[in-house]
Amino acid sequence: MQAIHLKPGRQKRIRNGHLWAFAGEIAEDLKQFEPGDPVALREAKGHLLGRGYVNPHSLIAVRLMTVGEEEWGEMLFEHRITSALDYRERVCPNWEARRLIYAESDMLPGLIVDQYKRHLIVQSLTAGIERRIDEIVEALVKIMKPESILLKSNAQFSNIEGLQETDRTLLGTTPEEISFIEEGVVYTARPQDGQKTGFYLDQRLNRGMLKEIVTDKRVLDLFSYTGAWGIRALVEGASEAVMVDSSLKAIEWGRVDASKNPTASNALFIHADVGDFLDDAISKGERFDIVILDPPSFIKSRKGVSKGIAAYRALNRKALKVVSRGGYLISCACSYHLDRDSHLTLIGEAARREGRKIRMVRSGGHSPDHPILPGHPETEYLKCWLLNCE
Repeated sequence: MQAIHLKPGRQKRIRNGHLWAFAGEIAEDLKQFEPGDPVALREAKGHLLGRGYVNPHSLIAVRLMTVGEEEWGEMLFEHRITSALDYRERVCPNWEARRLIYAESDMLPGLIVDQYKRHLIVQSLTAGIERRIDEIVEALVKIMKPESILLKSNAQFSNIEGLQETDRTLLGTTPEEISFIEEGVVYTARPQDGQKTGFYLDQRLNRGMLKEIVTDKRVLDLFSYTGAWGIRALVEGASEAVMVDSSLKAIEWGRVDASKNPTASNALFIHADVGDFLDDAISKGERFDIVILDPPSFIKSRKGVSKGIAAYRALNRKALKVVSRGGYLISCACSYHLDRDSHLTLIGEAARREGRKIRMVRSGGHSPDHPILPGHPETEYLKCWLLNCE
């Protein structure tokens, strides 16, 4: 395994637990490497930091698979997957749908595996993982014994890493729809045509915030996708739930999902741009007891932070206009480049501009099947606040 060295003074962050070395930190000419080549990352003075793989075309030049003197042996993927499974059996046992492997948090950078019952959906986000996908699948089959494995492409990473942008069946036949139960609610993952790996697993615990506040309440679920928040609200006793999304396909899927839950039969799905819907609701003086705001990421890079904060602030202002006095706003953000303090601050600014007093009742992040790796802040991205609004 060829050695690759950091420039002098660049080792502290990695010694503190970060698993990436950036192109500007590398002493060697990266052009000598092929994407996915295995390398031993060393400090300028030669001390071994760990072993991983390199991509000369990416800003993230090296991603570590091991730390310190740990070897990268032929059983590494099997050991990592076994460890990931053991962790989830401890913290989220018997979940029918969960993230089985969460990249750096499970010491498998560039690899995502979501489990829907006996079906696995894999995302290979780097050339280093793509080169070893057969070895990974072999380990997954041995440990998990799944009925099917689908490799789902991710356009954002495919462009950077030079990967294929087509989905590939790696084992068996993955159903178009996989129904599962989450906290008594029937949901459906759609791995082949749906967003992410077919469902938003990371919000599971946050949806539980509804349980104690939703009885007999009128709920508005914005950027609803297939209505996971709104359907949960109805199952927990809401009197009405209105789901709004700009995707007609997601709205149609949501109606199907609601029909699978008898107490969600009065779900109302609206195909509309969220901003336009809010403008119309504001003009009509409509009010909701609980408003859930779960938008897509508005910040894709550090360059977009200021513009993204302005967009989040404006959207929260509109949402606050339709929250009843004494009601609740559940405001989320999935942009890594927007930290928790900044997100809460911009919501507070929006409230002040609208003349609303808000109190933070509860905060949330991603579910424990998406564990955060101390020292590697990129593993934490989801923010969720339950706010009482006067």
